[in-house]
Amino acid sequence: MYIDIITMREKINFYLCGVNNSNNLRVVFKQPLLIHKNATVEVKAVVVEYTPGGASYRTDSLAILTDLPIKSFHSKSTAITGDAVEDRIICFVPPAQNDDVSGDAPLAGVPVIAMRSYEPVQTVMHNMENNELSINAINFQVLDGNSLVPKANTLKFKISFCIEHEHGEE
Repeated sequence: MYIDIITMREKINFYLCGVNNSNNLRVVFKQPLLIHKNATVEVKAVVVEYTPGGASYRTDSLAILTDLPIKSFHSKSTAITGDAVEDRIICFVPPAQNDDVSGDAPLAGVPVIAMRSYEPVQTVMHNMENNELSINAINFQVLDGNSLVPKANTLKFKISFCIEHEHGEE
């Protein structure tokens, strides 16, 4: 826990890791975590290791779903226009850049394990607009970024984020 004296905001930093063979990651805390009202969530980084489904794995994009009280809107289709839906997606992980994947398959084959890491250049922030709540666990699910179906071949998942609120806020 960290308190920024200049802005008087309390920050709780998380770096959560887990093996995710069933696609769901549940992190349970030893004691309940108090989240103050109107807190914000800032995503720092995401790393996902998975078994690629074929040679097109380089174009895979991922979405990370959570049960934290956040709101995000996204389009369910790849068309330019379409309906937007509300979901609790904390972050989208874009496909790898060509220069980032050269180590994945040095002989132009499909690797046994692929890794996507994402550290946003522009901060991903979510305003929770919540009442004060106490939680014992946080759940995450790795989805395919295009179809939003569970990514069944996920092996490991890591996320770094920060929950922030006004210091002294009741």
